[in-house]
Amino acid sequence: MLNIETAYDYDTTRKYPEVKQPDVRKYNTIRWLVLRSDTDSLEGIEKYKQLERLTAYGTKVKNLLPLAKMKKLKKLGIDVTPVKDISPLAGNVNLEVLSLGVTKVADISPLAGLKKIKALYLNQTLVKDLSPLSDLHDLEVLSINSLKVSIKPLLELPKLKIVFYVGAKISAGELKEFEGLRPNIFLNNKSPKDIYKKTMDWYNKNSYYFPKG
Repeated sequence: MLNIETAYDYDTTRKYPEVKQPDVRKYNTIRWLVLRSDTDSLEGIEKYKQLERLTAYGTKVKNLLPLAKMKKLKKLGIDVTPVKDISPLAGNVNLEVLSLGVTKVADISPLAGLKKIKALYLNQTLVKDLSPLSDLHDLEVLSINSLKVSIKPLLELPKLKIVFYVGAKISAGELKEFEGLRPNIFLNNKSPKDIYKKTMDWYNKNSYYFPKG
């Protein structure tokens, strides 16, 4: 069941004003939905034809098929869910921010055609191959914390600015080679406390990429 915690409208000032619960039925005005943790299905979400942002953090959602028709979706957060299959997202060509952390996702090949993705979070997933990202030329932010992967597929991404890899298993030789070939990319394998100023400055300038809130 689709259980809504909060719904937000959208206005010309680029803000998301909160919409009171009785007005949620005005499907065509809603741009952002935050789902309650007891949500176990996305059935019915297709009514929100103007939806640009969905936060399903910590829900029980497994099936993303209802999102296949959500062509205006730009930001999606489905962290800490039982999701395994992201193939329904293959047609969401306007996605710019996608957060899949702490899910059972292993195959990210459905993302290969999502050319507008700017920020992708794969923390603590089952992903072992980043090669499907090699043509995502708008990708600027990637988080692969706790993964065991090769980062060679990222070498040709022209806009990549920062890679978070805390706890990731990447060979020292590969990291050294990557840093030599792409010295302008900020590789972060430390906690924000250790590099607080540099990281926070970057966050403040790039807050659009973070799907929470």
